[in-house]
Order: sequence, then C-alpha cells, then structure tokens
Amino acid sequence: MKEIKFLIISTSMASLFVLAGLAITKNSDQKLKSSETIASPSPQISHLPQQPETPLTSVQTSPNLPPLPPKAINSSHSQEIVYLTLESPTFQKNQSLQKIVDQIVQYAADKKYPINPLSITLINVKTGQYGEYQQDRLRYPASVVKLFWMVALYGQIASGKWQDPQIFAEDLRKMMIQSDNEAASRIVNQLTDTQSGNNLTDQDYKQWLYKRQWLNRFFEYANYKNINISQKTFPIPSEKLFEPKGLDLKMRGNPNKPIRNKISTEQAARLMYEIVTGNAISKEYSENMMFWLDRNELLSSGEWKEIDPNTGYFNPIQGFLGEYFSTLSHRVYFASKAGWTGNTRQEVAYINDGKVAYILAIFAEDTAYAQNWQIFPKISEIVYTEMTN
Repeated sequence: MKEIKFLIISTSMASLFVLAGLAITKNSDQKLKSSETIASPSPQISHLPQQPETPLTSVQTSPNLPPLPPKAINSSHSQEIVYLTLESPTFQKNQSLQKIVDQIVQYAADKKYPINPLSITLINVKTGQYGEYQQDRLRYPASVVKLFWMVALYGQIASGKWQDPQIFAEDLRKMMIQSDNEAASRIVNQLTDTQSGNNLTDQDYKQWLYKRQWLNRFFEYANYKNINISQKTFPIPSEKLFEPKGLDLKMRGNPNKPIRNKISTEQAARLMYEIVTGNAISKEYSENMMFWLDRNELLSSGEWKEIDPNTGYFNPIQGFLGEYFSTLSHRVYFASKAGWTGNTRQEVAYINDGKVAYILAIFAEDTAYAQNWQIFPKISEIVYTEMTN
C-alpha cells in the first residue's frame, strides 16, 4: 500500500470545544425518547473506575495530534487522510487468558453450538496479554462496523477537513446510540463523498468505488490487513434501500459470492483498545469516542428492558455481553458496540471494575447464536468470573 499523507491542522481550544459538542446530545437517546432535548455533560471518561495507570504502550499518551506520516502521493494525485495511533499496540499471548477463551469454546461445543463460525479475542488491558480463538478470521461485523466509521469520522475532523464538525452531531448520536442505519448511511456518504445510486459510466463508477473504498485504505495504513468496511448497513428506509441495490449491489461483485464487510475480532478488539488507552488519533478524540460507547447509564437505569425494537431502537444490552453486568450488585464500567442480524451476533466490549480491565470481542456467524439471547450474557459471565478469580 502506498503511504499517503494525513492532513493535520493543529488542535486549538476552539476545535476541542466543537468536538465536545458532538457528544452533548447522547443522553437524550439513552433515555429512549427521541423527542426530548436534554443538556448533557461534556464527553469525559474521568468517571472510569480505576482506569489502568499506564496504557499497554511503554509511553504515556499525549493530548496532541499524532505526527505526520511520510509524504506520498497516491494514484489519483491527491492526498488522503489515514488512521494514525499515538503508539502502535503490541500484544503477547498469555496461557491464563487462553484457558478462559478455551473454556468459552468448550462451553459452546457442550451446548451443541457450532464453533467453526465463532471468533473470540480477549485482551487484558493492564498487561497487553491476550487469548484468542480464530481471531484473524475475517467475518461479517454487522453494526460493529459503525465503530470503525466513527473513528474514520474523527480522523477527518482531526485533519481539519470539516470546518463545522457539528454538522455530524445528530447523525453520530443516532449511529452510535441507536445503531441507526440511515444516520450511518449519511455519514458514509460524507466521509467518502459518494451517494448510493443506480447508473454511472464505467469511468465514473471506478472513481465512485475508489472513493467509497477510502474507508478501507484509512485503516489499512495502520496495518488493519484485508479489512473491508466500505459496504453500508441495511435497511435504509429513507432511501428506499431495504437491501443493496444499484451501486451498492454492483460493488459486491458476484451475486453468488458477494463481497461483504469483513472484520476480524482481533481488529475490533485492537481498535477498542486503542480508543480505551487514548491512542486513537489523540487522547481527547479517544475520550470523545468513549463517550459514544458508554452503556452505563442504560445499564444502571434498567431502561434497556423497556426498549421496544418496533420503535427502531437497537437494544445493545439484551442478549449481549452487558446484560450479565445488570445482574451484579457492584458497579462495573461497560462500553461496547454490538451488532446483530437474523444469522449473526457480534460485539466488542470494554469492561473495568477497578481491579480488572479487559476487552472482549466475539463474532458468531451462525443462526444458532443469532437466535439465542442467553449465550452472549453467559459467555460474559464466564469471562468476568474467571478474570476476577
């Protein structure tokens, strides 16, 4: 891959205030009433219980924007924004963590769930050690892809591309809190300067496809190998797209073996880790992103139990890893992005109770997991019990 320059404008106090403004509307959706307008605090994560004193990396993170990469010109003779971290993570395999992952796999097998469609990554945030099962297998991420689109958006904001980042506030809120496909579609359009449509000439289609695939190149620069996050999530009712059509269908290639979004649990866990440790773009930007992943108010209030899926709200707790933590008597910080289809169930989550801090990513590409609303909470219980013992 050709190296390409990440355009960066120095962080100013004004730009930080604008970024903080992107998140001030989050709490209104956590109360599940879209008609309410509620002022909420700035997106800080100082309330994390005993965040690890030292990130996994050997140096402390800096609030400054990352350094410029080597200058290079791509094939279109333009400069592109790419994903940079303040410090690249280095993980080490750990036997104890591997035993926990093996226990999960054995539990699934004992319950007669297929294990070939399963991938797991477990990272101890304090040590950088991990265990895994098929973590490099690229799998369909469903709405977990929106985590990656959020980071790409903050990458463009950090570059200075957008003079008024506030234009994204409402769609970012809907995409990350409600997991709204329509808001996500608009963000993808703006990030890539493309629109879903029908007819283009061959040359125009090639240009359209190149622009849309910028989402992949953004992360490939940071060694997220073979990632594909260029496909929108469906349905998108406002665009009358209940399934891929037109250009969105054409980019999938062979209809008998379509090209779909593909992410590994290693990549999902790594990105969550980079955000958690303040290494995703910058410390301030990472804190802003953590705000959108925070599910603690939803958990503690119990309002997740009242979510009616017929209203269009995605329930990120019921049937997922966070549901187990609603049963505990003590407080556990929980941040996540989950995804679901009729055939798949996925989630990447960060858990911190003040003593242990870990990231768990699970992708399951089988109806047996998609249609079972107890297995992810049970897996969450197994991991937390073992991590705290």
